[in-house]
Amino acid sequence: MLPCRKKELMTTSTDVTVVRGGAYTKEEDNRILELYEIYSTENNKWKLIASELKRGHKSVRERYVNHLDPTSAYIFSLIDI
Repeated sequence: MLPCRKKELMTTSTDVTVVRGGAYTKEEDNRILELYEIYSTENNKWKLIASELKRGHKSVRERYVNHLDPTSAYIFSLIDI
């Protein structure tokens, strides 16, 4: 059986070390939204955003799509109408 690797030791294909795992903070959520505004037209926006947050690009993309995207059904479920 192969030994488990800790998230602190993982690297992405661009050799950016992922040092943070676990739950996202409000500050990270706000930073994702800010960086998305800046990099939204870039082809590799998720990798750029992730490198600034020290998170994996798939994790950042999933966080945005599932929880932060203003057009997401999740956001609308939180609003009392």
